[in-house]
Amino acid sequence: MDQEYNGWEPHFREIRDAIQPSRGRFSLGENRKSSTLNKRIIDSTARRGLRTLKSGLMAGMTSPSRAWFKLGLYDQDALDDPDVKQYLHTVQTRMYTVLRGSNIYRTLDACYGDLGLYGTFGGLIVGSFEDVIHSHAFPMGLYRIEENERGVVDVLHRDVRKTVAQVVSRFGIENCSSNVQSKYRQNRLYDWVDVHHAIEVRRERDPMSPLSINKPFASYYWEKGENRKFLQISGFGVNPILAPRWERVEGEAWGVASPGMDALGDAVQLQTQHRDKAMAVQMSYKPPMQ
Repeated sequence: MDQEYNGWEPHFREIRDAIQPSRGRFSLGENRKSSTLNKRIIDSTARRGLRTLKSGLMAGMTSPSRAWFKLGLYDQDALDDPDVKQYLHTVQTRMYTVLRGSNIYRTLDACYGDLGLYGTFGGLIVGSFEDVIHSHAFPMGLYRIEENERGVVDVLHRDVRKTVAQVVSRFGIENCSSNVQSKYRQNRLYDWVDVHHAIEVRRERDPMSPLSINKPFASYYWEKGENRKFLQISGFGVNPILAPRWERVEGEAWGVASPGMDALGDAVQLQTQHRDKAMAVQMSYKPPMQ
C-alpha cells in the first residue's frame, strides 16, 4: 500500500500547496503554521472554486435541511403493503434523527473537499454510545487504502497521534506499553504517542461467535514501534470504511482524477502571473535607480 501511495504523494503535495494549504498532512506531527499557510496563495480562484464545489455537492446530494434518501424494497408487492410502508417510514425517520444528532454532515463536508481536491477520501463510520454513530475524516497522507476484487475498499491503515491521557483513557493503562505507563504515572499526560490503526477483512474467524474478535472486519491498534503487544483487537460487523474516489481505474485503489488535479496547472499559472504583475507594478512606481 505504501508503494502504491508513494507514486501519488508528490502530486498530492503540489495540489495542496497550490490550492488548499490547510488540507493534508504527509507526516505525523506535521504542523501547518498559520504564518505559512497562505504564503503561496496570491490568487484564490481555485480555492473559491473548491468551496463552491463542496457547497454544491452538500446541497445537491446530502443536504441536512431536506430528505435526501428514501427507504424502499426490491419487492414491489411488499412495498404496497400499508404495514410495510409504515415500517419503512418509521425507520427512515429514525435514521434522519440519528444523522442529525451525529457529526456525519461535518464529515461529508470534509469528504467532498478531499474528493474535489485529491480525488480520494478516507474515513470511518463507527458506533457511538452517545450519538449512535460517529464518523471520522482522515487527512490525506496519514492513511493507506486497498480495494478487493469488486473494487470496494476493505483495507485501511492509518497513523494517528494521541496524547498519553487519550491513549490510557481509550485503551486502558494495562494495555499500554511500559513507556506510556511510565509517562502516565509521571503525570506527563500531554506527551505525544504515535499509534497505528489497521482495519482489514478477518480471514479466520468463528461466524457463530458474538465476540468482536470474530467480526467479519478486524480492527487492530498498536503503538508504533511496539510490535509485541496490541493496544486493542476488536472488529466490525459491516465494512466501516468510507473511501469514495472521484474517478477510478480498475485495480487501482487511489482516485486517478479530480477537479483539483484538472485545475492544478491553472492555479500555479495564476499564482505566477499575479506575482509577476505585482513585481511589475512595484517596479513602475519604484524603479531601481542604479
